[in-house]
Amino acid sequence: MKKILYIACACFTLQASAQKSSKQENISKSISDNGKTMHVKISATKNGKLVRFSHTYNVKGLTSAQKDSIKRHVTDSLGIN
Repeated sequence: MKKILYIACACFTLQASAQKSSKQENISKSISDNGKTMHVKISATKNGKLVRFSHTYNVKGLTSAQKDSIKRHVTDSLGIN
C-alpha cells in the first residue's frame, strides 16, 4: 500500500513540475516618462510565442493615475502581468 502511495505522489510531483516549466515567461519591460511623452517597450515570451510592443504616448498634462492606467491597459491587453 505504501509503495502505491509513493508512486502516486511521485507521478503527481512530476506532472506538477512539468506543467510549471511549460508556462515559464520571460518578460522585459522598459517605461520612460519625461513628462511630455511616455515610451512603453515590452518584449516577452508567453506560451512559447514572442511578443513585442513599443509605443510612445503623449502624456502631457496627465496625472500619475492616468499614466498608470495606460501602463495597466497595455500589460492587460498583452496578457502580461
